[in-house]
Amino acid sequence: MMDDDEPTKIFEKIVHDITSRIKSGELGPGDRLPSEADLMRDYGCSHQPVRNARRHLVEKLRLATSRQGSGWFVRGGPIDPAGPAAFLRHRIAELHNIAPAPARALQTVVDLLTAADEGGRKADPAELLGALAGAFPNAIGFDPDWAA
Repeated sequence: MMDDDEPTKIFEKIVHDITSRIKSGELGPGDRLPSEADLMRDYGCSHQPVRNARRHLVEKLRLATSRQGSGWFVRGGPIDPAGPAAFLRHRIAELHNIAPAPARALQTVVDLLTAADEGGRKADPAELLGALAGAFPNAIGFDPDWAA
C-alpha cells in the first residue's frame, strides 16, 4: 500500500524526468511526450500522478502543449534558465543603439508581460498599448486617453 505522499513523489519524479529530457535535448520542440499508458507503466502508478505531472508541465512550466486527439508535445526548445524575457531584453538592448524610444517602449512591454506572468495573471491590453503608444503614437492609432 502506498502512503499519502507517494503520488506527490511520483508526480515530482515524472516532472523532473521529463524536464531533464527537455533540458538535455533528448526531447526537442514538437517531440511527442510519452503516452499516459507508457508513463503509468514506467512509473508503476495510476493515471492521477501522470495527469498532474502533465498539467504542471503545461500550465506551470509551459514546457508542453496538448493537441486534441494527437497527444502531448514539447512546446519550446531546451530550457534557457534566463527565459525568453532575457532573450528579448538582449535584443532590445541592441535595438536601443539604433532607436532608443521604440526600445524603451518594447522593454516596458516585456516588463509588463513578465510581471503579469510571474503574478499568474494576464497582462492588461490597455497597459500594453499605452506603453507602445509613447513610442509609436501614429503607427498604432491608439488614443492614450482611452485607457484611462
